[in-house]
Amino acid sequence: MKHTLLIAMLLAPLACLSGCCLMTDGATRLAGEIGDASERLHHSSAASLEMKHRPFPWPDGVKGPYEIVLQRSLEHPRGGALLVGDLDSRGYKNWGYNWGTTSHLLYVRVPRELSIRKKAGETTIVVLERRADGAVEVTDLR
Repeated sequence: MKHTLLIAMLLAPLACLSGCCLMTDGATRLAGEIGDASERLHHSSAASLEMKHRPFPWPDGVKGPYEIVLQRSLEHPRGGALLVGDLDSRGYKNWGYNWGTTSHLLYVRVPRELSIRKKAGETTIVVLERRADGAVEVTDLR
């Protein structure tokens, strides 16, 4: 029993590297991926980067068709949320989204609201662009 607990304690941080922690929700995982992509763009000479995102169904994630909404960050703290909705879920039908976070705002700006709907298992492309002031903005969802 002690060895199992010790192994779990040692492996848990590894499972959470690069924003892809399995112990988070659909919005937090996407925000982590956006943060990682922003860092890659900062450390490159490129002006833009396209990041691929496919949501995980477990735990606490998208199981069917889904929607991603990035609110305009200039509204933060009244807005600026990243919202993920599992379109077939009861939570989405009640509230219009299932998971939300603003942690992506540590890495990027969102100059205008962006939203997209995708089929179950379909990949979303998140487009990031570096601006003249060095800031990274999310400019499109495809």
